[in-house]
Amino acid sequence: MISGAFNRFISLLTGLFFIVISAQCQLVNSGELHVKDGTILYSAFLFENRSSGRVINDGTIVFLSDLVNEGEFAFSTAQNTGIVRMEGLSTQNISGSSQFKFWNLVLNNSTDFNLSNDLEVSGVADFSSGIVKAALPENVFSFGVGGSSINSSDESFVDGKVGVQTDREILFPTGDEIYRRILLASPIRPNEQLSLRGRYFFEDPGNLYPRDQTAPNIILVDDAEYWELENLDDEDSEMNLTLSWREVTTPPFILGDINKLGIGKPRRRGF
Repeated sequence: MISGAFNRFISLLTGLFFIVISAQCQLVNSGELHVKDGTILYSAFLFENRSSGRVINDGTIVFLSDLVNEGEFAFSTAQNTGIVRMEGLSTQNISGSSQFKFWNLVLNNSTDFNLSNDLEVSGVADFSSGIVKAALPENVFSFGVGGSSINSSDESFVDGKVGVQTDREILFPTGDEIYRRILLASPIRPNEQLSLRGRYFFEDPGNLYPRDQTAPNIILVDDAEYWELENLDDEDSEMNLTLSWREVTTPPFILGDINKLGIGKPRRRGF
């Protein structure tokens, strides 16, 4: 019955099998798994794509448990139809040593996601519910050229690095602990592409960037939060940046005349 059910939904399926370890089920792919457009695959167990495994998703895969990738996990670039839905009822781990490449991604978990791998979204990432917490600083939630996000909020954002490759304005769905904080970036020159990594910190930047050595025209510096933005291009890139402020994170002494607010770039000795 299991084989028949899978054959109805999946066009190509080799090397996929269930195993039971300590009374816990998991779904393992060591061959090739191709989910066609218009079809659906549900995985209620831990899903592991091994180093020899290849997953091409042009349909919809719903993961209710953890996800591990050691091989290839991608979509057909000619179709751009694949959807991965992470919809667990408890914390879901997204791990492995090989990057996940999704077209569309839906994050919908009442708890959180632990990210200990890299992933890239080239379509739309829908932050419905659940915070993505990066296990290590080098774990990156990325957007390919044309990728974007929707619905990020205090209930769902990335607590870690967000990478982007973009030729237009893009929102970084970043945050720290319990608050999402907006960062927008776009290239100034037409047809120019930016390659950036950004992260928000809800903490005092003073330990890294001393405030006692600021430029004369800077009166006050936010002492409760900051963003780090890394340019991955070999040459300097001109860009438009937009940051936001919130009463729950931004100190009262910063809020006031918005015409006096600006974005400061730290130097080796202060701002």
